[in-house]
Amino acid sequence: MLLRSAREVGDLIADGRRRLRWSQFDLAQRAGVSRQWVSQVENGKTTVEFDLVLGALHALGYSLYAQSKDWTDSSQEDVSSRTPLTRKGASLRNQRSQRGAETADG
Repeated sequence: MLLRSAREVGDLIADGRRRLRWSQFDLAQRAGVSRQWVSQVENGKTTVEFDLVLGALHALGYSLYAQSKDWTDSSQEDVSSRTPLTRKGASLRNQRSQRGAETADG
C-alpha cells in the first residue's frame, strides 16, 4: 500500500484497529500511548512522534518498508528479506522484550 499522507497512515491504523476489533483504548494500551493520541493519529494529525506511529503500526501487526521509486520490478522482489523500519536503532520486537523486562524488574 502506498501511503502519501498522515491522513492515509491514520486510516491504515484505524482500519487495522477495527479489523482486530480493538477500541482506541485497546490499541493505546498495546502501543504505550494515550487514547487521545490514537484518535489524533487516526484523524491525520501531522505533528506526532514517528517512533510512536511505528509502535502503533507494529502493535497492529504491520511492518513498514521503504521502496525507492526507481525499482522497476518490485513484484518479483522478496519482501521477506527486507529489514523493517525500527524505533531508535533497535527492532521493535527487541524493544518490546526489553520494555517487558524493565516492567518486570521495576
